[in-house]
Amino acid sequence: MKLTTIEQSAKRLFDARVRHVKYRGLEELHNILEESYKLHERLKIVPGKKEGLQNIDEFLLLKALRNYSVHTGDFFGGVYTYDLEKLAPEFLRFHISLYQLCLINKNEVKRAINSEKPLLNYAQEQAKLEAINRQLIPYGDYYDLEPVVFNFIAKLYEELLPLRLSISGEGYSTIQDSYNEETRAGMSHYVPVEPIPFPFEKDKFMENLVPLGSGKLETRDEFENITTTGLNYLGYTLLQTEVPPGFEYLVDAHKTMAMELIGSKNEFIELAASLPHYMGAAVILDDEMKDINVRQFNIKQELAALQQHAIQINEKLLPTHDGELFILVCVSGKARQITPNLVYKDELFSFCEELSSHQNEKKSNQKNIKLRESTSTKENHKKAQSRKRKAASKARKRN
Repeated sequence: MKLTTIEQSAKRLFDARVRHVKYRGLEELHNILEESYKLHERLKIVPGKKEGLQNIDEFLLLKALRNYSVHTGDFFGGVYTYDLEKLAPEFLRFHISLYQLCLINKNEVKRAINSEKPLLNYAQEQAKLEAINRQLIPYGDYYDLEPVVFNFIAKLYEELLPLRLSISGEGYSTIQDSYNEETRAGMSHYVPVEPIPFPFEKDKFMENLVPLGSGKLETRDEFENITTTGLNYLGYTLLQTEVPPGFEYLVDAHKTMAMELIGSKNEFIELAASLPHYMGAAVILDDEMKDINVRQFNIKQELAALQQHAIQINEKLLPTHDGELFILVCVSGKARQITPNLVYKDELFSFCEELSSHQNEKKSNQKNIKLRESTSTKENHKKAQSRKRKAASKARKRN
């Protein structure tokens, strides 16, 4: 896999962290979990990084929560700050490193940890569980994930430095500036992973917090009337986009084709931009790729329709947040093939803009070529006429 893919994944993760601090909601936390997992998967095929992010203790807990959210259910909680009117300034100065708490229900966290597939080696499994439990900061019926996320981002930044990546975006720039400033000031890059000693009974600590955003990660229902594409998948074969190491360029080729098809019309791009993560876009075309149509569908219902014909889509290709888009390329006619693709919307839009720019440049070049050809033809005609006049003049002089 190209390092540029890792750079893009890292950019999205650091940007998600900045959004989490800025907007303070569980949706932003969810994006951090998902992007960290994807970066982990991409790093595993880099030489010397076969364990991905498994060596970062904080990631083990975040990965468990991510897997639970994707495969089992949502987690409940909220983001809070301290009621400064109730806490003395001296207490805040000496005991609080972060002014934000991300509280998740204890039972949900425990279920997430228990849902993880245990390692075959008993000693390694116990070491993993101990590493996860060290990240759990209890507050009544909740665990605070804010220090876990904070420390994970700092350790991730350190983990990526030896790779000499070129990571763009506001998120990475913010983390880099903060890290460098902490280094210059001789400050620790991490915050304590321990409960804050509140000066009141532990069962009353929630009375001293102000909610910044709370609730459950829920899907919207504005597309509830849209079900499947209505295609009959009898006789279709699945063209998988997973390939052995060294052949990743084939995945890029499939993805590029899917993005080119979406980008062929503005209405297709607008449709793709509007879809939430539980909806997909089917690009339907014939063998000759002349008749192209795009239909939206509910992913769960479309997968059920595919399974009726023994077509199983790899769950790694399914989107988990609204920044991703599931594209199903369906070729009818003799080929009758289905190719699933997962793309990031920002990647799709950048690709479409670049494609449009190239097309406009091509049209401009073709226009210039025709203009030059026309000018050249006129000049050649003038030269031919001039030669004829000179020849006629010489003939008259000889006579």
